[in-house]
Formats: sequence, structure tokens, C-alpha cells
Amino acid sequence: MTEQRHPAECFHPGEFLAEELAARSWTVAEFTRRCNQKSRKTWLTTEAAVQEILDRKARVDAVTAFRFHQALGTSAEYWQNLQAAYDSWQVEEARRSVAP
Repeated sequence: MTEQRHPAECFHPGEFLAEELAARSWTVAEFTRRCNQKSRKTWLTTEAAVQEILDRKARVDAVTAFRFHQALGTSAEYWQNLQAAYDSWQVEEARRSVAP
């Protein structure tokens, strides 16, 4: 029987974003501007929305992942996968905390 392994901790995509911004020496304002360069007005990313992700208060949805892809040159799937992994980890942690 193979034992399933679980990560000790999984990090919110905001932590990865903070590292990216620091590595590039970009402010939230600069990053937001880059996210919106090729954007339609109805899909604008705001500084407040970016800050909420950095603060781990908001999720990275598909549109945001696409904006991050445009600004950073990473794939949109990278950000979606980070969010999915974090969400799965949160659910597993909650399950383990109530399991006997």
C-alpha cells in the first residue's frame, strides 16, 4: 500500500507574486499598469485587486491569471495551478483538522 504524501504547507499565489515583483523591482502600480497594457476596459486589473492577492485575501481567477501572464511572461496556467494547489491544500487541512 502506497502512503499518500501531503505538503507540510502550500503557499498562496500572492506569495509567489510578491517574489516576482521583488525580483523585478516593480511596485504594485507598475505591475498593475503592465497587466492592463493590452486589456479591454471591462477586464482591467486594479491596484487594490493586486494588493488583495498579495495580502492573501483574494484568489487568482482565470482573467487575473491571464493578466499576470501578460505582465510577467509566465503562463496563465502557472497562476491557475498555484491557486488550485493552494485551494486543495486548504480543503485538505480543514478536513484533517476535523477528522478523528
